[in-house]
Amino acid sequence: MELNYLKEFLVLVETRYYAEAAEKLFISPSSLTRHVQALEKELGKPVFVRTSRKVALTDFGKAFLPYAKKIISVQEDYSTNLLIKMRRDEKIIVGYMGGVSLYDTSSQIARFKRNNPDIELEYIQIRPEWQFDMLRDNVIDFLLTGEDIVPKDEFNCIICDRDYFVAVVPATHPLANKEHIDLSELRGEKLALMAPLADAEGAFMTCCKNAGLQPDFAVVDVNNIIDHAAIGGKVVIMAKKPADFFADRFVSVIDIEPKLITEMALIYRKSPALSSKEKRFLDYFETASAEE
Repeated sequence: MELNYLKEFLVLVETRYYAEAAEKLFISPSSLTRHVQALEKELGKPVFVRTSRKVALTDFGKAFLPYAKKIISVQEDYSTNLLIKMRRDEKIIVGYMGGVSLYDTSSQIARFKRNNPDIELEYIQIRPEWQFDMLRDNVIDFLLTGEDIVPKDEFNCIICDRDYFVAVVPATHPLANKEHIDLSELRGEKLALMAPLADAEGAFMTCCKNAGLQPDFAVVDVNNIIDHAAIGGKVVIMAKKPADFFADRFVSVIDIEPKLITEMALIYRKSPALSSKEKRFLDYFETASAEE
């Protein structure tokens, strides 16, 4: 059984509206409908009674609901507790958000693995809203993320790559044919940002406020962020490399002038002290980043 479909089922139970649930889940309503249908096919019975917009649980859905909650609870407990206990001292776990694999950091990590076969290194994608908690709780040893959002009182960081912000607009938007725009041209638009960036008080958010902009929508999954422009009609502000990678014919990627730089960084805890293997990884990364 697909656990993500169970999580979507629980959100739909909570909201009772496909459009609202889809927005919370950062997927399209049609995708949510397909996932619910797949879940019902696997269960062999419908879980919802549908009207034109609103949904209600069937009797079977009401009976299934506590089991779905229990399954997700066990999965979350496993993710946060058992995985930590299973970790071995010799393993290094590096967390990253979607889109980071497009930067040079990925090739640096691959070279480290080839040159240090005695060290087991795991490279895992994590959700933006969990990243710093996972570092605090020792679920991961290092984190690759944007430097702008790092709580620098808690963590050290090494700058390892640079990019700049762009605006992603629907292909039908009046600005779609422009090569570059000023932030002030986005006043009055519905703006979407990656969740950590929207919550941070870094240089980028200062520039937005100075231009009279207030992003009104936080996106947690970079793999779906383009949909907020293509389907949701929003203007998405994100880094250039992932924007170019995920963009399709339904959107236009526009440079923002003057350029707003964003830096990719390797983050690690200030305490406790690093293990010998973690120090080897950090030394390698510092050297590789300095040579780039």
